[in-house]
Amino acid sequence: MKSYTDLDQSRKLAEILPIETADMWYPDSENRNHIEFGFDATRQQMYIDYKDGLPCWSLAALISILPYGCLTIHVQKKYRVISNPNCITEGDYNNPVDPCVEMILKLHEQNLL
Repeated sequence: MKSYTDLDQSRKLAEILPIETADMWYPDSENRNHIEFGFDATRQQMYIDYKDGLPCWSLAALISILPYGCLTIHVQKKYRVISNPNCITEGDYNNPVDPCVEMILKLHEQNLL
């Protein structure tokens, strides 16, 4: 099961979220096969100064970014997202990370994040 953002999602989120919210990182922003835990102040500064690596968000970090009550995930055979009236997105996903990323992007578009 997918438990953190992939490279494409990480690139998008790095443009809109404070990097301090990331809890993981890709040391090589082109290598999908290597991820490391912890995105401390030193790593954050290297990313800011040199664009070294790429921040990455775990499922737990993504959930903590979302406003309370904004996302309900029903798990059956797929992950189903049902949103409240202020957060407009709904769909079926194969993992819980994708709907969280989708919801964060939608909230950002609506200036609700």
